[in-house]
Amino acid sequence: MNETSTKLLREADRSAEFLIGCVRLAVAACLGALVMFTIHRSDIDPTNTYAVIAAYAVLGVLSIAVSRSRFFTTTTPFMLILIEGFIIAAGLYIGLATSGAAPDWLMATPAALWAIIALTLQSLRFRIELQAFASLMILGAFLIVGMSSPTGPTPDGAVFLDAAFDPLVNQIRFALLVLLALALAVSVWRSRRMLHRIMSETEASLNLARFLPEEIRAQASAQGLVELREGRSIQAAIIFIDIRGFTRMSEAVGSRSISEFLTRYRGVVTRIVAQHGGVV
Repeated sequence: MNETSTKLLREADRSAEFLIGCVRLAVAACLGALVMFTIHRSDIDPTNTYAVIAAYAVLGVLSIAVSRSRFFTTTTPFMLILIEGFIIAAGLYIGLATSGAAPDWLMATPAALWAIIALTLQSLRFRIELQAFASLMILGAFLIVGMSSPTGPTPDGAVFLDAAFDPLVNQIRFALLVLLALALAVSVWRSRRMLHRIMSETEASLNLARFLPEEIRAQASAQGLVELREGRSIQAAIIFIDIRGFTRMSEAVGSRSISEFLTRYRGVVTRIVAQHGGVV
């Protein structure tokens, strides 16, 4: 992978982490509203639920802050995804525990939609290893919670569904689905923008390849130009070569013959100069 591609992926990682952090904050706000408006209808202590939501909001703030700092590295997203996996697992477990439902009802809890949104957010990333790691963490949270949650008495289906799919709860779910749709739309938009940028960079690189030798073309990148502007001291020998009688020759023969002659001439000069470590 060349320097330009590496730089583009690094910028894409930062941008993705920033957007994911913003969505994490929005999801935490929706879940907080859900708990706030529904918990008063029962005698359940919401302390643990609020703690998990607050932890997710803090993770969102941390994602935004780190994505804009100099401490961001290629391993930073893995650490944030790992933390997210533990928070989602805690949210799934508490969702079952507070409802008193058996693990079979796991997918009916609001935390399940939360986990699905977190899984979908990984489409904002361009590195397949990050997407795979996030998928393993979030799907693993479902499996671990489903197998480790204590099996309590199965609640009455009608009562449970009335509480789980209350109109207000469904409105919060709808808000989460809107966030999901926006995340997918942003993912497509970022992919198209990245593709357009890569095409532009490739076209610029091909244009440089037509006129510059490989030794200099590598220094004509954005970072290379910055270094060249700073200046540096080198030892070099410079030679200018002229073709005696070229004007008369070009007037006497056709343009095609001149082009063929110059091509052969450049090939001879380039070969000799390359043998001595030079650049034409």
